[in-house]
Amino acid sequence: MRTIILTLTIFFVGCNQKSNDIEDVEIMTYYRDFDSNSNFIFRVIDYSIIQENGDAKSINYRHFDNQDKFIKYKVNQKILNEISIKTRNLNDNYFVLKDKDFANEIFCGLNVYTRYRIRFENRESITFVHLNRKLKTKKYSDFLKLKQEFEVNKSKGYKIANQDTLNLIRQAEIFKVFANSFKDSLLYPVRPQEVKPVKNITSANSCYPL
Repeated sequence: MRTIILTLTIFFVGCNQKSNDIEDVEIMTYYRDFDSNSNFIFRVIDYSIIQENGDAKSINYRHFDNQDKFIKYKVNQKILNEISIKTRNLNDNYFVLKDKDFANEIFCGLNVYTRYRIRFENRESITFVHLNRKLKTKKYSDFLKLKQEFEVNKSKGYKIANQDTLNLIRQAEIFKVFANSFKDSLLYPVRPQEVKPVKNITSANSCYPL
C-alpha cells in the first residue's frame, strides 16, 4: 500500500511541475539610421511578448502606411522548454557577438537588430542583441525559432481586441526604451558610406568602412 501511495505522489508531483521557469520573453526587431540632421533614428520593425505557456502577442509596424498590425498566436511550448534548460547556467556575456561568430560575407544593407529579453521566475533575466548577418555560431538557434514563429503567424494570426492593443503598445514603448538604452548595437556600422568591391572581407565590418 505504501508503495502505491509513494508512486502516486511522485506521479502527481511530477505532473504539476512546470516544464520551464520562464516568465516571459520579449523580442524587438529594429534598425538604426540617420535623419537629415545626421542624428540616429531608432525605428522598430516588430515587437513580441511571449508568455510561459506559449501565448504570444505581436505588433508589426507598417511605417509605409501607418497601418500597424496586431496579432496573437501560440508558440510551440518545446521551444520555450529548450530555452529554459539551455540557459540554466548562462548569462548575458555568453550571447555577446564576437569576431569569431561572423562568417565572411559581403553585406551592404542596413543592419537589422533583434533585442531579446528572457525573464525567469527564480533567476536573473537574460538580454542580448542578435544581428541579421551570416553567423557561424549556433548559440542563438532556439531564439531564432521564436522569431520564426512570429514570421509564420504574421499573416494568419488572430487580431487583438482594442484594449489589448493599447496594452501591447504600452509594453512595446517601455521595451523600446529598454532596447535603446544599450549601445552594443552601435559597435557595428549603421550603413555603408561608400560601397566598393572588397577582397578578403573581415568578419565584423563587411563592406562597411569603419
